[in-house]
Amino acid sequence: MSSNVPGITCRVGSLQSIIRVPSVRPVSGKRDRIPETYPPMDSSIFVTSAASTYSLAEQAVRVLDRLRSSHSLATAVMDAAQRGNKTEVIRLIREIGVQSRLDVKFTPDGIQIIFNTDPAAGRCCELEVKMRWNPS
Repeated sequence: MSSNVPGITCRVGSLQSIIRVPSVRPVSGKRDRIPETYPPMDSSIFVTSAASTYSLAEQAVRVLDRLRSSHSLATAVMDAAQRGNKTEVIRLIREIGVQSRLDVKFTPDGIQIIFNTDPAAGRCCELEVKMRWNPS
């Protein structure tokens, strides 16, 4: 099969018929052009965000490591969540050493732990970890 280039005659499939593909026009009627020059980039905010997110990821790994290695902690977190005790779930996770802003959401099927950067840093970064505990 030949390539389908607007305005070019091409063969389609094994039918060997020749069709004319109409030219495609932008919806707005304007032809948006990509600028040939770009303003200088400042990646400092992006680099800072990466560092902040890395710190959140380290805390998440600490939590995951403790949950996978401690059945008693995993059971306590599940029990508190299934009773709807969000404060207790957060307390148990904080005991692991989490220092970032923290939120949790849970359902009968699992838990979502949300790690956030300090509000003083603005709404820079957020890391969500979702885990299931119900096989269905």
